[in-house]
Amino acid sequence: DGSAEAGLSESENSLLQELLEADEDAENAEDERSELDGTPSETPVFRYVGRLGDQAMALAFAAQKGVDVVVEHEVVSVISLMASGALQAAAARFWAWPPAGLPAPDARRAVISMLTQSLDLLPPGNHFSAPCITALAPNMCAHAHLMQAEVQADIAAPDKPQHKQQRIVWHLDKACSALHSNTAEVVSACPSSLLLVHIHITRARLFLCSGVGAGGKKHAEQAVEELISGCRELRRACGQDGCSRPVDAPSPAWAEAGEALLKHLRSTLRELCAKGVSGDGAAGKDRWKVLYRATLQLTSSWHLVGIPELYDSYA
Repeated sequence: DGSAEAGLSESENSLLQELLEADEDAENAEDERSELDGTPSETPVFRYVGRLGDQAMALAFAAQKGVDVVVEHEVVSVISLMASGALQAAAARFWAWPPAGLPAPDARRAVISMLTQSLDLLPPGNHFSAPCITALAPNMCAHAHLMQAEVQADIAAPDKPQHKQQRIVWHLDKACSALHSNTAEVVSACPSSLLLVHIHITRARLFLCSGVGAGGKKHAEQAVEELISGCRELRRACGQDGCSRPVDAPSPAWAEAGEALLKHLRSTLRELCAKGVSGDGAAGKDRWKVLYRATLQLTSSWHLVGIPELYDSYA
């Protein structure tokens, strides 16, 4: 069952089916076109989510037109958040599953255009009056910039690598600034921490891409430091720094972040070990080997929360 694979609960799956019943005619028409064209139909769950995303965008933009900006500015701000979030979700789906036959540069331009528009839709800072807006708007701004940095990082640009790196750094800095401007710490601590994990991963990828020639070892060490900072965010997600061995990740999003961290940390440490790089001082002689062995022995990516303590012991 596709909905089970997507991690939907029984109640969410029931609501999804109810919403889709209203669009049954469109679904049948699309299936008929697929049969006539001889093209395979998409996995149902992704098709369903895509249609729901289209409906969400249509509803949000329609609601924007029906509200007086002067009289109900807070309502307009909330609707703008909804529209911005719908566009960011659409951009993420488009980047993950672009239409068949669409050239990569065109897909990239479409994604960046949607993300830029989503930033334009966010209410200005002086309108962050309602608690939900104060909590969500900075995170959504950071998410849009982070996605643009990730899209840029996936682009092969051998002709102008410096310009590419500058764009990525700019977007990452804007994402961090947005998160640091968020004053609703209690409400948004978990989303902010999750975004910070991905920011650290993207920065690590940037260091590794820059690590050519003699500076390769230094950049690899900087990448490890960024990934260790990401592990510290995992620890904070447990609630307390003393929680070193949680049973499981609090959500699938955190589990995915943990898997990405573990993958990049293992590969970077392996590279340092292969190059024979040692840490500073006598205590750090076998630093990278010890850390690499520790990551290989982890039975769960969420156990990465114990790695920063081992890393600090060799500082």
